Amino acid sequence: MDNWSNHKRLLTLEEKMELKLDHTHLFFHEIDLFLIAKSALNIAYTLTESSFKTHLLDCLKCLQNSLEAGLNLITIDEDYYPYESFTRKLSNFVNIFALDSDQPSYQKKDEFFQVLLDTFHQLPVVDFGELTLSSFVT
Repeated sequence: MDNWSNHKRLLTLEEKMELKLDHTHLFFHEIDLFLIAKSALNIAYTLTESSFKTHLLDCLKCLQNSLEAGLNLITIDEDYYPYESFTRKLSNFVNIFALDSDQPSYQKKDEFFQVLLDTFHQLPVVDFGELTLSSFVT
């Protein structure tokens, strides 16, 4: 997983200025959504590679709820459609694991994980350029 194909969206100068003044700027929601999605992907991978663990599935359900709540907080535009798609794929993944916890079908689960991974690669990532987050919020 070293070669991420997520495209980066550079912040405009106007967005950078808004960010300095407004700590509730959508940028923070974008970063939250991406980090939650990445955490969900990591847990989904663990579920496909190891024996079934109920606490991991519960955690995945919480992350799915967090993504849904995060998407409800923002006005959806083109940049967020991939997050809606990822959330739907994550829901499918969770449902498959919840249904098949006793009788794992590894091929089916691997296929669902691959779909989730492919969808994750479509998520936009905010690029700071040479600046760091701390330079925006201080």
